[in-house]
Amino acid sequence: MLNIEKFENWCKESWGTETRDVKKLFARNTKQIRDNINFSTTTNDVKLRIAEKLILESCSHVGSYPSSGDDVWYIYNFAQELFNNYVGFDDRSTEPLKAALYLLSHIDYGRTSPDKRSDFDYICAGGGAMVAMYLMAHLEYLFRVKGRYLNENGSIKVKLPKQLIEKASIRKEQKRINNIDQAFAIYLFRNRTILGKRLIILDKNIGITGRLKRIRNPVMHGELADASSEAMFFGLMTALFYYGSKL
Repeated sequence: MLNIEKFENWCKESWGTETRDVKKLFARNTKQIRDNINFSTTTNDVKLRIAEKLILESCSHVGSYPSSGDDVWYIYNFAQELFNNYVGFDDRSTEPLKAALYLLSHIDYGRTSPDKRSDFDYICAGGGAMVAMYLMAHLEYLFRVKGRYLNENGSIKVKLPKQLIEKASIRKEQKRINNIDQAFAIYLFRNRTILGKRLIILDKNIGITGRLKRIRNPVMHGELADASSEAMFFGLMTALFYYGSKL
């Protein structure tokens, strides 16, 4: 069983760094995770760490998505392992979530020219936009049910500390949180779980809260017609919550 220490040592020995920059990501002699790691025999903390690395490598900027293929490999394996036995990953949400992840793992923007595409080719070429919207909505749900301050419908169940109200720019009279960036900020506040600590660091490095605020309204209200480039970011974020639930 591959544990976190062995995995981190492998990364440093293979790349000389914890994560790969774009140049190293596409270098012909760079070792790929998928060719050297057996997904099914790694621990959950390793799966959490891989998702974090892939976000930093391939999804650290809005609209930019350099992929070596490791992210697609990861999402496909995540879809296969997804099972409805954790809060936020239960009941009827599992099937559409698995469907979205499987679609994400088969996205191929340049599969064929438009005049030669089959029905399935169109799904593979354009499905990223639909996946992005669904996964973003599911993430907002996860921010609520995995935290301690909100109900699943966004209503406030525990009085918010004054410091949090100021930090997340919440109006004092608010009784329900409708913005995904505020829900994420509330989830992170004084979060001492393993996942919470990792997300706080990730937020500082790539600005997740600001990114969610920037993307949410344009995507959900029709200002941005195609959010495909964010689909993988949302998929890997979902994986963080899934494997983080197991730690």
